[in-house]
Amino acid sequence: MTTTQVTGPTPKVKMQRRLIMAAFAAAAVAAIAFGVISGGDKPELEPGAGIVELIPPEDDETFQQAPVGVQLESTYVGTIIINGTEIPADELQNPVDPESGELINARNRLVFQPGQGKVIERLRPGRNCVVVNYFPPAEPFRQRNYAWCFEVL
Repeated sequence: MTTTQVTGPTPKVKMQRRLIMAAFAAAAVAAIAFGVISGGDKPELEPGAGIVELIPPEDDETFQQAPVGVQLESTYVGTIIINGTEIPADELQNPVDPESGELINARNRLVFQPGQGKVIERLRPGRNCVVVNYFPPAEPFRQRNYAWCFEVL
């Protein structure tokens, strides 16, 4: 009886395969990142899409301490993520009622003002991106997402 010895790839071949896979993975991540940052063929915001206003507007220029967020239609609530950092609800600005001067707990207004002691103390210079996740409060399974970017001077 003849015994045949089966051997796997050599260490050199294993290393080459790992390098090739790493290169493919890096290229895929770069392509996805470029698509998100450049905006790709993103559709314009349409009335009825749930979003009333982006703050600041997409591709606008602003300052490091400027407010950032979104005004949703009254039937939506949500969260915002700025440059990968989710903003806690207790750090969002609540609008003031012009007649009574009292704070309004507007769950559909997600606006964050960077500042000392907050999760983001100042926006970084250059391109900054925001993702808003929003949904009707009674139907969180109908979540929508929208991302936009702007420049900080």
